[in-house]
Amino acid sequence: MTTIDSVKVMESLQKRVRERGDLPIIRYNGARILRASALENQSTGAADVARLVLQDAGFAAKVLRVANSAYFNRAQGQIGTISRAVVLLGLDMMRQISMGLGFVEMFQQHHPNVDMKRLVASSFAAAVLGQDLVKKAKHPRPEESFVAALLHNLGMLCIAYYLPEAYCEVQEKLLAEPGKKRDDIEKEVLGQSALEIGAELGRLWGLPDSVTESMDLSNESLTRRVRTPDEVMRSSAYLSNRIADNLFAEWATAKDFDLWLTRLELSLDIKSKDALEIIERAYSKVAVMAKTFGLASNVFLPTKVAEAAGPRSPRSALVERLSVVLSRAEDQEDRKEGAAKPQAGGDSSGSEAREEGDFHFPDSDEPVTRAQLDQHQSNLQLTYLRRITQHLMSNKDINELFELVLKGIHRGIGFERVLLVLCNPERTRFQGRFGIGEGTREFAARIDLPNDPKGNIFAKVFQERKSFLVENVDRLGFRNLIPETLMSAGRVRSFTISPVRAGGSVIGCFYADKATTGDFITQVDYEAFLHFTMQANLGLERVRSAEG
Repeated sequence: MTTIDSVKVMESLQKRVRERGDLPIIRYNGARILRASALENQSTGAADVARLVLQDAGFAAKVLRVANSAYFNRAQGQIGTISRAVVLLGLDMMRQISMGLGFVEMFQQHHPNVDMKRLVASSFAAAVLGQDLVKKAKHPRPEESFVAALLHNLGMLCIAYYLPEAYCEVQEKLLAEPGKKRDDIEKEVLGQSALEIGAELGRLWGLPDSVTESMDLSNESLTRRVRTPDEVMRSSAYLSNRIADNLFAEWATAKDFDLWLTRLELSLDIKSKDALEIIERAYSKVAVMAKTFGLASNVFLPTKVAEAAGPRSPRSALVERLSVVLSRAEDQEDRKEGAAKPQAGGDSSGSEAREEGDFHFPDSDEPVTRAQLDQHQSNLQLTYLRRITQHLMSNKDINELFELVLKGIHRGIGFERVLLVLCNPERTRFQGRFGIGEGTREFAARIDLPNDPKGNIFAKVFQERKSFLVENVDRLGFRNLIPETLMSAGRVRSFTISPVRAGGSVIGCFYADKATTGDFITQVDYEAFLHFTMQANLGLERVRSAEG
């Protein structure tokens, strides 16, 4: 392909978009989204659909584009998060969007030189890293930051899919001219950089500013400390993608990797040592989730590059560690898939009637395994998530929704006490409403606290609008924020608390602990707790959208 100017590139791209339709998603994700959003099979809820959408940059771009269109977004303000977009569009519309997309495998057959899965994997790894970077910088909107990083390389994804010859030419030149700047090579072939193309397409498609503005950054603009949340989001999206590109690309160099570490320190005040740890943790998350996304762990393996003799570079040492992390994750996943699964079914005799989704362990002298117990809890969680989703599709009873969420947290996750705490109409006090678990009626009656962020953790959640896991009440820095009401009611060693939101405002909190046995709360339990509380908030938003 000969070099063409930028106008012709954009004309060619838009022509191919009209001919081929929107960017593809991986076949596995497409099938999962169709199943999750199918009205006749509500086994998962809106939160699961949002999670699946976030696994692919092209699909996330289309969802945001539709959600921000004039037809669907009537005076709701710009939507920058996928979860809000899913609530606005509804599960049935998500299914229709999914059915209109092509799949990567079909494209790959016709263009074997373009590794689209690798491109998608790079975008996802950058999104996870970008979210972790903004959390380190205490950014208030981590999900929006995830989306901004996920779609940052939209231009190159579009070039690869719609103009594969141009994409291959850029890659060949990058390998043939290692000392040349990437932007310069892209401009030679495409008339402008891939980021400029992505920004132009993003604005043309009506994507949020948080997505497109990071594409306008340059290396030189990241030599000063950024201050505002928007600046933090743009910088993290840009740098996380540059780092992921460097770890994935065959033309990468250790020198460029050092440059991105320097830029992180200058712009986000994240030291190189901390940055390397954040990158490794981000890839550990990617490794754990890879199979869930329909991707083998090895597609995320970083590329080794030749280096001069001497001490190992930070990049080289990191690549070795990441290779071990990804390899270990793949081995664990293989063992998990090979393990025997517990049998479902059985009668409903016993002191407690079994609910749908329960199972009993097979009659055997063998002890019950940890895997069987985990599967049992997973089945219960899915049962309640299904019921919550069915409830959201059938009625608007908020009290019933709260009850289902509390039951899911209590039975599905295994928290021993779960409580709903709501603000009074004036937003001046927090009062316990109702709960599930031993002694929660008396416990709820004792919760009557002022809305003072310096006085108790409920008010802190109200003010900061975020969840907390208090892992150990004895080691907590803000011990004075834990009311004596909590400490005197049971053997509270740790607890978790999450805001209840309605119409953009916090109206209360979900609280959960293991105060009967005095157990500590694990990170897995905390994440499951957040999943259920997100369902409650999604339900409130859905009711609000329907009423508006």
